[in-house]
Amino acid sequence: MDSYQTTLIFHWNTVGFAGGSYTLGAVADTVSGETDTADNTYTDGWVKVTVAGDIDGSGRVDVGDLSLLGLAWFSTPSSPNWNPNADINGSGRVDLGDLEIIGFNWFKT
Repeated sequence: MDSYQTTLIFHWNTVGFAGGSYTLGAVADTVSGETDTADNTYTDGWVKVTVAGDIDGSGRVDVGDLSLLGLAWFSTPSSPNWNPNADINGSGRVDLGDLEIIGFNWFKT
């Protein structure tokens, strides 16, 4: 039997979730005629939920985050200096919109 693999991207709105680390997992339903179900559950990786603008994951928006934003300034996913955490608003470009979020949340934890 042929195996099939694909990459899925999920956007998770963390509003209302407590700050902290969350373990990621996925479960695939059994399909008709499937006999090998040992690989239908997968747990791997984690996501840290923190305040918007906390690029370095320290739990606080401060000069460390501003520095990382500066290093990624005007980058896109194809840029060598791309940092997906610095694209705070998810626009695909690190720019003024991301800087505004840092400014709005400055020193928040």
